Amino acid sequence: IMAAFSALILGTVLLMALFSYQFTRDEVQSNAMDYTQQLIMQVNADIDFYVEYIKDIMDIIVRNSSVSSYLIQGRDAPEGVRERVAEQLANAKSIRREISSIALITVDGRAVFSDASFTLNPYSFYENAAWYQDALNSPSEVYISSSHVQNIIEGEYDWVVTFSLAVPGPRGMPAAVLLIDLNYEVINDICARIELGNRGYIFLLDSRGDILWHPAQQLIYSNLKQENVGEVFALGNGRKLIGSGSDARLYVAGRSSLTGWTAVGVAYLEELLQNQESLNRFYLA
Repeated sequence: IMAAFSALILGTVLLMALFSYQFTRDEVQSNAMDYTQQLIMQVNADIDFYVEYIKDIMDIIVRNSSVSSYLIQGRDAPEGVRERVAEQLANAKSIRREISSIALITVDGRAVFSDASFTLNPYSFYENAAWYQDALNSPSEVYISSSHVQNIIEGEYDWVVTFSLAVPGPRGMPAAVLLIDLNYEVINDICARIELGNRGYIFLLDSRGDILWHPAQQLIYSNLKQENVGEVFALGNGRKLIGSGSDARLYVAGRSSLTGWTAVGVAYLEELLQNQESLNRFYLA
């Protein structure tokens, strides 16, 4: 009887230890997801702040009387009007150091820049660029590009995110496209400061599901590293454990309703449970 009783006690203790261990493991995983979700929400909030600010700047420019006069008068606009437009763009650019450049490009090919020394690159073929086409196709909306090298300014090739907006003329039809290039370093600064353990990281997907920012971006572009882009983009606002063993990763995604971009936090389960051996010893010794 004593032997049976001892076996029952031992079995109960082992069962409780197993449940306690699994509960601890699940609790760590849940807490990690919650923490990562908070970081992702902060990243989206920081980016949305810049987006709203840029939109406000664009609204001020579009409503400027010199800009309206320049578009109404077309090619007959006096040089003085053009200079006032350039001054307005320069003033707007000076508001934020993160702004790389501002330009107003009319549908008939005239360009005014925020820097008087800038000239239009005759080989930029900007008419085919997504930021130009999408702005004209959706006149009332601000288009936000993915990260790209901007070549519209002769001799300048900056890595930027472009905000573009169609500016209506006297008949209400698009007469120009206003663009503001935001230095890519802004995105880099926001994302690079986030830490998720020693191996964890975050990355950004644009509204099409393409990688906008990634700490190993060059390796991905060179096909030396793969990322679960499609599977993660489909999450929208969600969480998922992908992989197994030492490569098991928690993906936590959050999509901004303002930009359509998706911020993704990646944490390695093995690292989150780095005290797992001590848990084993505590519960199962």
